[in-house]
Amino acid sequence: PPRVAQTSDPDSAEACAEEEEGLVPQAPQLLDFNVDEVAEQLTLMDLELFSKVRSYECLGSVWSQRDRPGAAGASPTVRATVAQFNTVTGCVLGSVLGAPGLTAPQRAQRLEKWIRIAQ
Repeated sequence: PPRVAQTSDPDSAEACAEEEEGLVPQAPQLLDFNVDEVAEQLTLMDLELFSKVRSYECLGSVWSQRDRPGAAGASPTVRATVAQFNTVTGCVLGSVLGAPGLTAPQRAQRLEKWIRIAQ
C-alpha cells in the first residue's frame, strides 16, 4: 500500500485534528482487495512453503512430535506451513468476529468473501 504522509509528531494537536476530521487516510485492509488477488497472493505464499517441505518430515508423524523435549528444531518446513495456516485462520476470524460494531449481515458478507477467496 502507498505510504501515508504523517506530521512530525503523531501525538500533536494537528495530527489529532486531522484524524478527527477524517483527513488521515486509513491503511487498506486485506478484504479491501479483489478476491482473486488475495487468493493468488495466499497461493503464492503457500507454494513457497510447500515447495520446501521435505517428505521425511511428513513420515511417521515426525512433525506432530515437535513439542517433545529435544524436538524443538524438528520438521521446520512443516511447522512453517502450519504457522501459515494458523495465521490465515486468525485473519479470517479477526475480520469476521474481531471487528466490533459489525451487524450480522456485514459479518456474513465478510465470511462470504473469505469463502470466495478459498474457492
